[in-house]
Amino acid sequence: MGQISNRKIITVVVIFLLAGVFVYGKPESVRSIKTRSLNEALVDVHGWKAGPHLPFDKKVVDSLALDDYLNRMFIKGDTSITLYIGYYLTSKKVGAAHDPLVCFPGQGWVVSDRNSGTIKVGQGTDLTVSCSTMKVERNAENKQLILYWFQAYEASNSNTLSQKIAAIMQKFAGKKEDNAFVRLTCSTAEKSEVECIETMQEFTKAFYPVFLEYIRE
Repeated sequence: MGQISNRKIITVVVIFLLAGVFVYGKPESVRSIKTRSLNEALVDVHGWKAGPHLPFDKKVVDSLALDDYLNRMFIKGDTSITLYIGYYLTSKKVGAAHDPLVCFPGQGWVVSDRNSGTIKVGQGTDLTVSCSTMKVERNAENKQLILYWFQAYEASNSNTLSQKIAAIMQKFAGKKEDNAFVRLTCSTAEKSEVECIETMQEFTKAFYPVFLEYIRE
């Protein structure tokens, strides 16, 4: 018990030190500039057919402080998933995206079976995506499996705390400030959870290199 408490204390101290450095010693925030929107850049995902972009109401865009976003279905054979990306061009907005663990219950969803892990992207490379998964349901006909992560420039993170720390490190390394929330949704009303997980992992492997190229532009 004492060891666990000490770890927690050390973690909190490190977070406060990093926050202090970020607030008082950080270089000025510089907003990234993109020549293409997400809607233009993320149409061609190898092996997947892109559906139409599904726009949000302006109130939603404003409430999430979005600089850009994508909300689109991708289809491969008889399989489909929905991809949502909330994109931000400055580190000042790191943490603006809501964690699904917060917003889904508030919308009437029952959340269960949350897990985190990594997806290896590409053969012969050490590129991985750190992500989280969870089940959500409203009724027997409305069940979904969610896979999501928080991007801090080139680093993927399974939670918002890791994203904030990564954003600080990326910034002090002189890298760009792009950050994002990425969410994949697969309906388990007709497909099994195993099939949905396999589908989302397959899509992530095709999608993430394209997304990373866009981030680095």
